[in-house]
Amino acid sequence: MARVVVLGRSGTGKSWYTGQLLEAVVPNFDHAIHFDLEDEESGLSDADHDPLYKTLYVTKERFDRGINLLRIVHRVGAVRVVPEGLTKAEYRELYGQCAAAAMALGKELGRSCFVSCDESHNVVPNGGDPDERVERMITGGRKHHVECLHISQRPQLLHKTCISQAEKRVYFQIIEENDIKKLQKMTSFDAETLEDLGKRRCVVENKDSGEFAEVDTNTLTRVRPHHASDDGIVDEALPV
Repeated sequence: MARVVVLGRSGTGKSWYTGQLLEAVVPNFDHAIHFDLEDEESGLSDADHDPLYKTLYVTKERFDRGINLLRIVHRVGAVRVVPEGLTKAEYRELYGQCAAAAMALGKELGRSCFVSCDESHNVVPNGGDPDERVERMITGGRKHHVECLHISQRPQLLHKTCISQAEKRVYFQIIEENDIKKLQKMTSFDAETLEDLGKRRCVVENKDSGEFAEVDTNTLTRVRPHHASDDGIVDEALPV
């Protein structure tokens, strides 16, 4: 699977699809870390649906005490890391620690690890250099059995390394002009066509071969529930 990025505006079905993708690939790895900034994928840890991950809530107090993520992930297997009440700098540091733990598992212990990060434009933002540990994981993790996936609704705000280094890219509907302009320089197809994608439809692109295909994710199924809805409560009260 190597490096993957999933992009698309809010409400297009990318989180549901990503969960389905995680269900398919995580069991093939010795270890896995899902960095769940907004605690949106609690269904992947649902005790009633064969949980894919154990959940680690990281509060301010726990963060300040220090966490041995390498030991935790090595012992548990697959961990969903959920920051609680951390500042932007703190949760970015925490993700750096996740990347370091994954690389240590691969380089020092010869164990494969799959790292995924939701809302990654907030965690690995555009502008300046990314966290060295995260950059090392993205650019050099593959040769140490570490593969990664980054999910974002705002490509323009996501660090370019996450997109440019991804061999497989999944695009849901994108309508922001700046997002499309950024992607136009990287895609093997006309990025403006992403504006017309229907809900729960995506384009999967192989960067290396230049091949791409449109996928209807309504035909896919996932075992574990996705508790975050695509639409808000207010949406139901509006005519359009």
